Amino acid sequence: MTDLSFWRKCSSCKRSIPFSGRYYRCSVSTCNSRRTNYVFCSMPCWNAHVPTMGHRNPWAEQETAPRQIDATSPDRNQPTRKPDPTSTRPSKPPAQRGGGERRIVATNPSPRAPTSSSSLHQGPGVPRETLVVVSKLKAYIRARSDCNTSASVNEILSDLIRAHCDQAMERALADGRTTVMDRDFR
Repeated sequence: MTDLSFWRKCSSCKRSIPFSGRYYRCSVSTCNSRRTNYVFCSMPCWNAHVPTMGHRNPWAEQETAPRQIDATSPDRNQPTRKPDPTSTRPSKPPAQRGGGERRIVATNPSPRAPTSSSSLHQGPGVPRETLVVVSKLKAYIRARSDCNTSASVNEILSDLIRAHCDQAMERALADGRTTVMDRDFR
């Protein structure tokens, strides 16, 4: 019998998860299979694996590691699946698009995630470049109306696109997502 001082190691940062300690599990079944069986010590570790795995609508489930006595069984790496009263796991499957109840997504937005639209496109790392393909814009206007296009149109259109993107980012973050989707542009 081996004497271990921890239950398992985090699948992301490799820190120890103690016996009877809290950990997070991904809601996606492929992350919970016997072969992968990912566990995470914190929400940032869980968040780090989501873009790598390419999940569409994942959430984290807070679990409790087994006691040390329970972990001496041959199937030591399989967690006990007792419901946790403080879990963020939804009681029912996620609602389909178009209404109904919403699931609780246990994500921590990154610390650099802005909270207001005025702060979204400001800062030293955010480019202020033209966001439209000028030649295609001019060709479209010429084909539709036989009009010329002023160079100042590019900057105005880019500002409009930025404003719409800022609103879409706020909607995605409010829904607990880090991916802007078509439905965020209302």
